[in-house]
Amino acid sequence: MNQGPSATPGRRGGARVVSVLITLLVAGAALFAAAPAAEAHALPVSSTPAAGSSLTQLPAAVTVVFSESIVTRLSSLTVVNASGQVVDRGASHAVPGSSLGLTVALPTLLDGVYTVRWKTVSSDDGHTATGTFTFGIGQLAYAAMSGPAPALLSAPSSATPGGVAGRWLFDSGLGLLVGGCWIAAFGFPDPRSGRRPLILALGGAGVMLAGLAVTGWAQAAADQIGLGELASTSLGLGLIVQAVPGLVAAGCTAAALRWRGTARRILLPAALILAGVTIAGHVLTTHAASGSNTGLELVEQWAHVAAYATWIGGLAALLLTIGTEPGPAKSAAIRRFSRVAGYSLLALCLSGVLRAWDELGTEQALAETFFGKLVLLKVALVAALAGLGAYNRYRSVPAADHSLSRLRRVGAMEIGLASFALIAAATLSSTLPPALVQGEAKQKPAPQELVYATAPGIRASLEVSPGYAGPNRFVLRVYSASTGQELTDRQISDGTLAFAPYGRATETAATLPLNLAADGDLSAIGQQLTLTGRWIVTAQLTLPGGGTDIPFTLACSPSPSQLEEMTMGRMAMVYGLQLSGGRQLEAYLTPGRPGKDTLHLVFMNSRDAAISLAGAPTVTVHQDGSAAIRPLIMCSSGSNALIRGDYYAGSTYTAGRWDFHVTAKEADGNVMTADFTLTVS
Repeated sequence: MNQGPSATPGRRGGARVVSVLITLLVAGAALFAAAPAAEAHALPVSSTPAAGSSLTQLPAAVTVVFSESIVTRLSSLTVVNASGQVVDRGASHAVPGSSLGLTVALPTLLDGVYTVRWKTVSSDDGHTATGTFTFGIGQLAYAAMSGPAPALLSAPSSATPGGVAGRWLFDSGLGLLVGGCWIAAFGFPDPRSGRRPLILALGGAGVMLAGLAVTGWAQAAADQIGLGELASTSLGLGLIVQAVPGLVAAGCTAAALRWRGTARRILLPAALILAGVTIAGHVLTTHAASGSNTGLELVEQWAHVAAYATWIGGLAALLLTIGTEPGPAKSAAIRRFSRVAGYSLLALCLSGVLRAWDELGTEQALAETFFGKLVLLKVALVAALAGLGAYNRYRSVPAADHSLSRLRRVGAMEIGLASFALIAAATLSSTLPPALVQGEAKQKPAPQELVYATAPGIRASLEVSPGYAGPNRFVLRVYSASTGQELTDRQISDGTLAFAPYGRATETAATLPLNLAADGDLSAIGQQLTLTGRWIVTAQLTLPGGGTDIPFTLACSPSPSQLEEMTMGRMAMVYGLQLSGGRQLEAYLTPGRPGKDTLHLVFMNSRDAAISLAGAPTVTVHQDGSAAIRPLIMCSSGSNALIRGDYYAGSTYTAGRWDFHVTAKEADGNVMTADFTLTVS
């Protein structure tokens, strides 16, 4: 290897390149330190009604608050029913006094499930986001929701072919501009050798500007606005901020092609600095502008793009300039490039790791999200590029004194592989990072109870949504105990669910026929769970071997509105009294307010099974402070076909405390008595 006369110039040339890069990095850090934080997309953070809620009262409007300011005339809310018909009262509008909110009025709606479709255009960066969430009205709302329904059903601003193509053109052209200028300025100071990289740089500037134009066209199409209107948006302004220094850099490059000597030595560093400003303008429109530590993340992203442009763009310019014949000057230039490329690769990998961590947020997102899988693909491509670069550094560069064929061949492979890496990077830039989604409001899944049971040769699961007293959706799945495979409609002829409160007689149980799907799922919606507490739900199936019963034990809870009424005093609490011999009495008044109320009595033994009485219990009641005593005529709930052994009596109550005395005789002659007080308010 010849390092005689070229060694000192090589070190000086490499030092000049490093000094320019350090100057640009410091300038970029100063610029980004003052940059305001901005979100990459305007996403919902709250809504009225809340996503996934089930309402008992009709809302007058749907209002959504987003994570950042929106362009109201380009953003919208639309409410549709289960059939997809629009049911809102017209165009949405901004919430008065807020740039974050959007609202749309509602007419009188029937009970059911409704979907809110939202679209936003961020006033900070012009990015589009879309999504949907649901809410329900009336008792059947939860039962009709067949499972979890996330607030974001479509990825906001998902990658489009036009957007990816625009970003790919921008990155490719930027790399050629930066690479051509620095190779011409520091790699081949000889003016005769500097024309080829300058022509490449000038062509790269044109490709870069074309990429900005394609990006603007794609965004205007996504926002459904004209190109003229795009210029008034924040994204249009961002494109202009990138295009202006890019145009001036192209002008400097063109002038450097014409003039040599001192003029070229001034123009080419100026073009590089302007390219750095273009990168800064570009970075301000990316996801890096949305992080919790905005200034640092912007510097990381700037270093990532600049390192790529220096390495891959410089390689393209080097291969174009060196030709096929080796020589001492070419060998010195190749060694200078190799040193700078090594530093660039280190900066690229370090900044890439930091940016990936910033945007992923969690380790799980790396494997579980589309964004994370794109990051893994990009890592694999960069690792392959690093391998080719290492081969060139340790094998091709030392051989450059005698032959350039190996360097040219492996270098061409690097550039081709880098083109695919740029596609992955362009797609990433148009995909919402998981870290930004974490702060976005999610729709709560529909409540659900899941219970399991077995029978000879089979096992089964029963999903109950929402699991509250009242309407519910039931989904039964039956599996073979030996193979674990779900039984299909070929193996199940018929199915019914039978319902009985826990410990009560099952011969009067209410039933619900099930609808059988081809995959074996049996489902239905019904109102058989009438009370809170434990129930025995028996799946009655007709199989090839005959009838099979599968008993499930299910806990039925009060709904949020019922629970609120109970805790706020609007629904009488259930009072449990311990009687002799482990027996129990449950007593409560419904609705527990002044006027007509119903007293309910439930007698149970120590195993929570209903006690058979010899007749209706005797009950007397008087208001606290009053001497008047009146009897209550108790009726059995057994004739109601659902609950046997329960008793009730209707009467009129005024506000205040009421004292009750109960006497009941069991079938074996045992007499039970109880005294308790209930409050009507």
